[in-house]
Amino acid sequence: MLGYWMPDDAPGMVMDGTYGGSALQCTDLCSDGNTVCRPCVPGATFSTGTDSPTCTQATECKVGQYMSQDSTVTSDRVCSACSNKPADSKYTGVGTSPECAWKCDDGFVEVAHGDGKNVCKKMGPKIVFKNKSKTMGTLVSFDNNVLQFNGFKCVEEPAFCGVKATLKQMEERIAALEKKTAHL
Repeated sequence: MLGYWMPDDAPGMVMDGTYGGSALQCTDLCSDGNTVCRPCVPGATFSTGTDSPTCTQATECKVGQYMSQDSTVTSDRVCSACSNKPADSKYTGVGTSPECAWKCDDGFVEVAHGDGKNVCKKMGPKIVFKNKSKTMGTLVSFDNNVLQFNGFKCVEEPAFCGVKATLKQMEERIAALEKKTAHL
């Protein structure tokens, strides 16, 4: 009969080779025919049978997945698909919940949406403002007639083509019109 080495932390193992637990990795580490069995490591390795010659490395979740169930000594890790990226975007890493990190595809930019979630919109023409050493900011237009100012630290009040008024003057005019038409 082949002898077994019993680690102190392996309750249930007896000298005849039976083991009351499961998921052991057994190898001939002594080079003398005696088998050494050690438990697999929870969250790192697993084995679906007892007295297995090796423990299997737990599956690593891939980009666009999150760990929905960690591995045990007797089962592999379960990875599930992330579910939060909008159209025209890609996941950038492994998540810790169904809400994984993402970024917009090239040619698209992240913008706030009315429902509180951000979306990726195709960029229209853009104007890049530079000084001698670096880009100072960009002005991007979208197909829904929205302008987005990016990277500006300090901007003077903009003037709009075809309009001989500042933004503040336009706001005052709109407020006056709203007040004038409120009774209608």
